[in-house]
Amino acid sequence: GQLTDMEVLGDTVYVAGTDGIAAIDAAGATKWRTPLPGVSFRRLDVDSAGVAFTTFTLQGVEPAKGFSAFALGSVGDVPTYVDAGIGALALTGEVLWQVASDLQSPLSAPGLSPTSVAVMRGKDMIVVDRTNGHLLGNADIKYVGEDGKFFAGFFARGHRSQPIWWEGSFYSAFYGYVIKTDAQGGSRETAIGPLFRPFYNVTCDPVPFGDSLIAGSTGDTQKGNTWFSVDAKLDTRFNEWTPDKQSGCGALVVTPERTVMASNFAVWAINGKGKVLWRSENKKGGLYPSSARGVRYTSGLGFRKSATDLMVVTGDRVFLATDNKGDVVTVLDASSGAYVHTLDVKSPIVALAQVGGSLVVATAEELRFAPLAD
Repeated sequence: GQLTDMEVLGDTVYVAGTDGIAAIDAAGATKWRTPLPGVSFRRLDVDSAGVAFTTFTLQGVEPAKGFSAFALGSVGDVPTYVDAGIGALALTGEVLWQVASDLQSPLSAPGLSPTSVAVMRGKDMIVVDRTNGHLLGNADIKYVGEDGKFFAGFFARGHRSQPIWWEGSFYSAFYGYVIKTDAQGGSRETAIGPLFRPFYNVTCDPVPFGDSLIAGSTGDTQKGNTWFSVDAKLDTRFNEWTPDKQSGCGALVVTPERTVMASNFAVWAINGKGKVLWRSENKKGGLYPSSARGVRYTSGLGFRKSATDLMVVTGDRVFLATDNKGDVVTVLDASSGAYVHTLDVKSPIVALAQVGGSLVVATAEELRFAPLAD
């Protein structure tokens, strides 16, 4: 089937697709492959204890075409979803359990704690037991008018942030909410924008940034595009306006040296205090997003970010999926943002990752390995 997601742990690349999950070593050899029922979309996370995955299918769409329909379709569409569920594998590929979601909607990639798995479904975040998939807790998010026709496409197409386990709690986001729960899905806390906080629509998932979390927000006609950080209590540490006024956050990668963010038309790096170190602006389409990267807009409003960040940052290079009459990887200098060169992929790019000394490019049909060194 088609590839839909990719994660790296140590020297192994874990790949999710419409027909299953596989583990690939750093030389490109298959360690194992686990066939699973066909779906439109499969996301995953992995740690030293195992693999978790989520699934869903766009009803009436062939599974092989479902990824494209979701990633590239109009955000005004109101599709019907089926096959939404959560599962777990051992690191050897053995299926441990699979459970159906009682809410049939797009699911985020799973987030892992030592004892549980968290998934953002949009109107709530659920937490299930890591050993058997049994529901532990459900943190609801209530919106005014959420059941009305006007908001149907809005919620159906919104970006679900992958929950992250940090400082003893799960953190995630959906539109103007940053949400925090414990390992059982209880003790919920929320930070609510845009009236009380600097963010409007969180399109870049919260990730650890020193002693806080950093995330990116896409604004609307009343509120600008921002990046911001919150501490473990969800108090805002800083908020900065995005250099790109036309598009919100579409990719965010934290490294020991710097944090790099990309919108649809710009790339910039910040230091540990949130101040811009450099920025690289789109020139003659050079940073225009690839077919699956970036924030999707309709009627001037940004709704959904690409499923993966489609950006890799090493000590000296930034690799970003862009468009040049087809998907390519644009390479920038990580210390200055200067253009270095372009890698021509000649196929739609689904995900990017680093394993050992190689850049791994996942297209819809295959994995490609390229040396990180020039």
